[in-house]
Amino acid sequence: MLRSWLAVLALLLGINFCFAAESNVPLTSDKRWDQARKSLAEGKPDEAKTLFEELLKQYPTAADLHLFLGIAQLRLRNPDAAIVAVKRAIGEDPRHVEARTLLGWIEMEVRGNVAAAITEYEKVIELRPELPEAYSNLAAAQKKSGELDRAVDRLATRLLMTFPECLTKTIESMRKKKLEHWDRNKETNRAWLALNMMTEARVGFRAFMSGGGREIDFVALRKLIADGVTWDDPRLRDLAPPAGGAK
Repeated sequence: MLRSWLAVLALLLGINFCFAAESNVPLTSDKRWDQARKSLAEGKPDEAKTLFEELLKQYPTAADLHLFLGIAQLRLRNPDAAIVAVKRAIGEDPRHVEARTLLGWIEMEVRGNVAAAITEYEKVIELRPELPEAYSNLAAAQKKSGELDRAVDRLATRLLMTFPECLTKTIESMRKKKLEHWDRNKETNRAWLALNMMTEARVGFRAFMSGGGREIDFVALRKLIADGVTWDDPRLRDLAPPAGGAK
């Protein structure tokens, strides 16, 4: 039941929860537990918060209760209180991946602390490496921190956690519109693309693959072209030296 309720809240908050396990604490038989989550899902965070706080008086060590109280606080625009509640959930159950996922989301999206988010998402992967959503969350945080290569690696790992033939079908279906557009325009673009790969694209791709700044010095490029420098000139080739300054 916890998993289904978190799915609803994931849609409300836009979070990729890593559903790891169902709740097995005694409060599952308490009617207030169901009512509190229903109120939260129906957009009544004040009512839900009151019920969660009442339940915590009786079940103070229930990690799920602290997690849902944190979600209610977040819906009430109280991020600091939400973090306190979510951290309490983690304190009660250090392996609670849903709580760690929510904490990572708050750190990144609300507080702007990407490094803290990465730490939480990495911990989720350490705890449950088979959960695909964990890699998507970490990739999003790494992309935001500028770690593009690591983000791509995490997304590739996310795709690894799927059926290979189903994944191929999905990718091919997604590419249909792009292929249709290419088929309509390839004859008028093929020659230009071939030429561009010997000039601007060659310089640009070298910059991207260098691992350095990813972009060339565009002002220097325009000056060299204005001076009549040809595209095979080393000065153009070296506009974007590899990381570390090596040529």
